[in-house]
Amino acid sequence: MSKIVSAFVAFLTASSAYASGWVEISPDTRTGVTRVTISSRVILPSETSNVGMARAQADLNYQLNKTFLYPNDRAPRFKVRFAVTAIRESEAGAPQPADNQIAVISGQRSHATLNAIHIRNHNRETDCAEVLIQPSDHASIAPSDLDESLGSNTLAHETLHLFGIDDRYHDLHLNSAEMPIISVTDEGFDFDIMGSQYGLSNLLHIRSFVDLATRMKASGKSSGLIDELVNFDVCNFSKKDLLVAAERQPN
Repeated sequence: MSKIVSAFVAFLTASSAYASGWVEISPDTRTGVTRVTISSRVILPSETSNVGMARAQADLNYQLNKTFLYPNDRAPRFKVRFAVTAIRESEAGAPQPADNQIAVISGQRSHATLNAIHIRNHNRETDCAEVLIQPSDHASIAPSDLDESLGSNTLAHETLHLFGIDDRYHDLHLNSAEMPIISVTDEGFDFDIMGSQYGLSNLLHIRSFVDLATRMKASGKSSGLIDELVNFDVCNFSKKDLLVAAERQPN
């Protein structure tokens, strides 16, 4: 049932570097809990208004900047915390290792650039697979995403893509001129920012960062950029256009 396939996604820019998020790992020998902090700055255009900047940071705080316990609240072995700051390009100063550029572009859907996608262990009976993402440092959002009332999740959603987190919804193609395509949330992600909205609620995302921290620690690293993130149990694989395209690539 297992098959390893790969697909490389074109760069949005000519840059070969990528930033993603900066990971800090801090074991607490007293409690046995390992703290994992993922930090980043999202750089917005210099002309972004004060209202736009305030709403961008409110989006990040409400949807993302929290601490998550893994595997559960009663006996956590990891505390995963996100610390993401929105800042104008004109105020950013010297580049930092985990800076991510967010373009604001009218007339197109919000999206993030990825360096590469690798797919492994596709189970054709369950239609689930593991998706390994090598992220990049560029994403784009629509102007309305900085003008909406509090509760927009687009900036946080695209930032998570830049950390290597995959979508948890799929498109259904309908025989309808009025609505040819609808997006359907994957099971278990109805109240999750990568499937619908309302922030990170499914612990599979947190498992991805715990897996990353465990691999980093095993290699002797206590900090560093996210080079590749494993997304576990990504289902409806055959209905995800990007993943279907990846599967068609030669091994």
